[in-house]
Amino acid sequence: MTAERNFRQERLVYILRELDEKQCVRISNLARNLHVSEVTVRQDLTLLEGEGLIRRVHGGAVKAGDSIYRKDTRETVYRDAAAKIAIARRAYRELRAHETVMIDDSSTCLYLVQLIKEEEGLPLTVITNSVIAAGELMNLEHVRLFMIGGEVFGNLAATAGETGEREVLEYHADVLFMGANGVDVEAGITVIGYPQMMIKKAMRKCADRTVLLADGGKFGEKYLSEVCALSMVDMVITDGGADRAYCSRMRELVPVVIS
Repeated sequence: MTAERNFRQERLVYILRELDEKQCVRISNLARNLHVSEVTVRQDLTLLEGEGLIRRVHGGAVKAGDSIYRKDTRETVYRDAAAKIAIARRAYRELRAHETVMIDDSSTCLYLVQLIKEEEGLPLTVITNSVIAAGELMNLEHVRLFMIGGEVFGNLAATAGETGEREVLEYHADVLFMGANGVDVEAGITVIGYPQMMIKKAMRKCADRTVLLADGGKFGEKYLSEVCALSMVDMVITDGGADRAYCSRMRELVPVVIS
């Protein structure tokens, strides 16, 4: 990832955190605190507004609505925000009207959820174990929503455990969008927690296609709990900052799309 792209991601995170704390921000203050021009700040705000995360007002921006994200969840969602937004936009292009879509609790998938929420012309059935995703998609005319039950893990705001694993297997999905903590050519797709590994394994069993959403910072990382081999997913969507040489190695096992 270039220094310029990395700095932009840091700015986006800063802006979102400022809005969480202060409810509104001014362009002039952001430019001064971030040591960039007001033109640059306006471009950042335009990007965030396009994702439905903020609302532009004269001279600045305000929160698009009350945040239902826990503090620890926000930290994950805001990390590498620009990359995750780009990945979600590309992932949205994989959707087809009237499909049944399964979405896990990963932070990148939440940006995809935001796009599904905003694009009212695409009717979908969505199945998710994410409490946050369900909260975003409930009561939408174009989305038929199913929430996977089970124990709620507070740090993830998502369900998992044996009850959730059994319930997942009662569904059938056209496509699963899944995240991971690590993506490695040898170690495969890995996550930090055992319950998350098991619910993802169950989700894969009942989906015709599995699309992995992972920013380039996950590549080469390995964690204890292996979800599956890299060759067992149908597509990997990553961001433009991903290491090209590593992407080439991955392409020997799975199609890799750079957003």
